[in-house]
Amino acid sequence: DIAVSSDWNGDEKTEMKYDVSKEDTSQQLVTSNDDDHVPQLRSYVGHHNPRSPQRIGHTNIYIDKDARRGNSRHNERLRFPVAQYDRNRIPFRGPFINFMPRVPIFADRRTKQTLIFSPTGGVYIIPPLINFYGQMFSIAELIASGYASLVSSGVPPTGNFNMMPFFLPQPLIGSGIPRVNPRTGGFNGGIRTKFHSFSTSKHYRTQNNVDATVETEEEENEDDSHAPEWLSPLSDSSDPDTSITFFLALKQNPKAVEKLERIFWKITDPDSSEYQKWLTRSEINKILTLDSKILTRVKRFLQKQSFTSVELIGTDVFAIMTTIRQASDFFSAQFRPYKNTKTGRTMHLADGEMCLTDEISQYVDFWSDFYGYPIFNTEPTNPSKKSIVVPADENATDTATTQIHPMIVPQFVLSYYNIPNVLKTGLESNCSQASLQFVGQYYSEKDLQKYSQEVNIPFKPLKTNHILGIDDQSQPGDETMLDVEQMVGLNPLAETWYFNDDVKNISSDGILIKMLTINELDDLPQILSISYVPPEAGLCVLFINCDEKVVDLNKRYIIRANIEFMKLASRGITVLAASGDDGANSQFADCTNTMFIPVYPASSPFVTAVGATTLVNVQYKVLQDQPPICTDRGPLYLCVSDGDETAVSVNGQPFNLFTSGGGFSNIFSQPSYQKDAVNHYFQNEQHYLNKTPEYYPPSSMYNRSGRAYPDVAALGVDGFFVINGTNQLYGGTSMSSPLWAGIVSILNSRSIKITGKTLGFLNPLLYKMAKECPECLKDITVGNNKCTSTICTDQCKGFHAACGWDPVTGLGTPNVGNILEYITKLLKKKAKKTEYS
Repeated sequence: DIAVSSDWNGDEKTEMKYDVSKEDTSQQLVTSNDDDHVPQLRSYVGHHNPRSPQRIGHTNIYIDKDARRGNSRHNERLRFPVAQYDRNRIPFRGPFINFMPRVPIFADRRTKQTLIFSPTGGVYIIPPLINFYGQMFSIAELIASGYASLVSSGVPPTGNFNMMPFFLPQPLIGSGIPRVNPRTGGFNGGIRTKFHSFSTSKHYRTQNNVDATVETEEEENEDDSHAPEWLSPLSDSSDPDTSITFFLALKQNPKAVEKLERIFWKITDPDSSEYQKWLTRSEINKILTLDSKILTRVKRFLQKQSFTSVELIGTDVFAIMTTIRQASDFFSAQFRPYKNTKTGRTMHLADGEMCLTDEISQYVDFWSDFYGYPIFNTEPTNPSKKSIVVPADENATDTATTQIHPMIVPQFVLSYYNIPNVLKTGLESNCSQASLQFVGQYYSEKDLQKYSQEVNIPFKPLKTNHILGIDDQSQPGDETMLDVEQMVGLNPLAETWYFNDDVKNISSDGILIKMLTINELDDLPQILSISYVPPEAGLCVLFINCDEKVVDLNKRYIIRANIEFMKLASRGITVLAASGDDGANSQFADCTNTMFIPVYPASSPFVTAVGATTLVNVQYKVLQDQPPICTDRGPLYLCVSDGDETAVSVNGQPFNLFTSGGGFSNIFSQPSYQKDAVNHYFQNEQHYLNKTPEYYPPSSMYNRSGRAYPDVAALGVDGFFVINGTNQLYGGTSMSSPLWAGIVSILNSRSIKITGKTLGFLNPLLYKMAKECPECLKDITVGNNKCTSTICTDQCKGFHAACGWDPVTGLGTPNVGNILEYITKLLKKKAKKTEYS
């Protein structure tokens, strides 16, 4: 008796059947033993047409949170609703996960609902369990791990599993009981509990369905982590001679951090006499430098360990190169190799606790890069969801559709946002801009050259010393080329930089180490644009094991990274961050979550977060200075000349494949510069007038007093760019952020001319400007961010665009001509009162 799992994409479905003929055997994913009649999974392509379940009832499920911690069991009985479907009408598309060989119990990967294929007929659907933190656990996985059972003795099933004895026909009703969704099938939501977390096991053992379970020593020592799907184990243990790098972050002096922050708020406040008096790197390091005795003590201890190298990064983080053998001795831990399938890198992660000797533990805040899992996964959104290849000539035909594909080119953006064309006016001062990349995204000079030709701007290759980190020009990255080309399109005269991993040859995917190494450089570009949107909660939304220690570690990590952003801003550097392409929920949620998942660094109070807009009522007239790409591309690929701006929403019109991100931080408090604007959003009577409760997300889903984002927005759909020699259209807030970078570089050129200083951290200026110059920013009042880029159901909740600031498009999109006039008056007025050095 064999049960199988299937993993597929698209419109493939699953059909259950008992008797498999010899002719059909080749089509089966796995065949069964001749003596047993276990339903098999067979793939076929068909249309999703869910029907109402034949029966609705409930079952008792026994939960033992500490099943893996001792021999005794203390089961708590919970009642779950159950829906029984016909085998040929499974209401899910998959992919499904099977945790127990030979047991036909599966979990739908997306919704976490459990499917039990009973030999008595029918498919039984059970909703997920939701813990105290809003995380969902499939009953299938909890059963396999020993945390759940359908019998009070608490044993997992084995073999041909009959659901009928546990199925009670009477349906559960009442508050908190999820109901079957008649439109899509399955349940809306899950059963909420007060449980905190489950450390599910990776290695599942089938056990007799009748005999009592005997917990063993081996089970007590099992690895209780649950790796995210993008980490693939390579072997049981790491080669002890393998070289690795890890980081020890020492505890910072809180008084020193407070001092830097006091200075920061003064020099970034347009109303302060200290405005634009930026600090140097050495001045910042002098403020934050730790007691020399502590540094010496820790460094001497590390040097005694015979590590390959020990390097101090900044003022308080040690980068240590060593071997697995030495790291195992140092932390009293064993390591296991994993492959990160998204980056191709091999990572050596600790199995179980990592301990640090008392001699230095009192000085260490945390260690990074192999504590359980990567602290911060920087994953770009999937470009294939939003990219379209532009044909090479007018003879190319689109056989799939006659829909017009609008193209956004620099000439249109310049006109639409009233941006001066620097090719005609020249730059008032030298300025610079940069794309900050992660996970091996590379830059291609050939692609930038082709892009420059297509949009008719002068080709200005990046200088060798402005390409920092590893670069493989034969494998250009879409995020890199989109960023670089969008900012160059608006300001082709600026010096453009490109940052990738290993700026100082220190391998790390973490944003903290990235920002630390950048802050170590004396020569930096004036603007950094970041198009990556990892979850602010880090580990806790990537996989199940998320105890209080991990929550605390992640928070400390994010706070330390945030200090690095404050250091950059204190040097007069503008950091722009995309707000994400999955609405208020983020790409890590499926609209059944009880809380929104904010993304970082957009949620940082020290960066400017950028949302995305789209166009409706689009016009296609000839542009002034129309570039070559707008001609000879056939009637279906036309350059946009005008349109009305709305927030990007999956369920908006026209249909888009992503949703502008926005929301409220769960870690950082709301800074004073935006409190009035956020209060206006919540108190504006016109916004609330005649709206039903369903129009707004429940207040329990977000932190009303947290840092609110985005701050501004820009066009984020149908952007023309060149990647790998191919003309393409692209969308996302990863288009909007570099557009703002190109705009800010032009604003910096004006600021440097007047005061000799860059504008630096923009947010206090932006919110002040929104009050005093309403015509400087166009208010976007249409659209919402309820849906994600992959899910859009009635369950999805989010925010709506409104008058003034909102958590969808922020303060709005720029009118650069008006902004230039505003900052010119402001800076000239201050220049008369303040002596700039």
